[in-house]
Amino acid sequence: MALIGVAVGAIGLAYWQYTVMKSDLETSRANVAKLEVAKLVQDDTIASQLEALAKWEVSFTKLQETAMELQEVRLNATSESRRLNDIFAKHDMEALSASKPDTLERLINRGSNNVFRMFERETARTVHNPDRNTATGPDTDTP
Repeated sequence: MALIGVAVGAIGLAYWQYTVMKSDLETSRANVAKLEVAKLVQDDTIASQLEALAKWEVSFTKLQETAMELQEVRLNATSESRRLNDIFAKHDMEALSASKPDTLERLINRGSNNVFRMFERETARTVHNPDRNTATGPDTDTP
């Protein structure tokens, strides 16, 4: 009888172990499925982040190019300003304005208009439409 009791106890213990292991296996399978879904979500997130990073790099390159173009425009404007200062330094503007006020006014207005057109053209080309092909300098613009 003791042998039967031990056998029934061993079978009961084995059945209990079997049910616990089966439950653990189901839990493990559910966890694996959750991890696979999480991995797919993370893969999608990583792919979209890499795509966004590539777009940022392209934008940064364009920004650098635009900044360099604007720097060139600024240098050209500074050079033109120096050239004009040199021209004005050679002439006595007070005496010229007293002797020929209409001529001086016309020259100053024409020069100002040329400078404004140059700035508008350069700004439009570099900022709004970088592919636009325009000539540089105030003398090449037609009114």
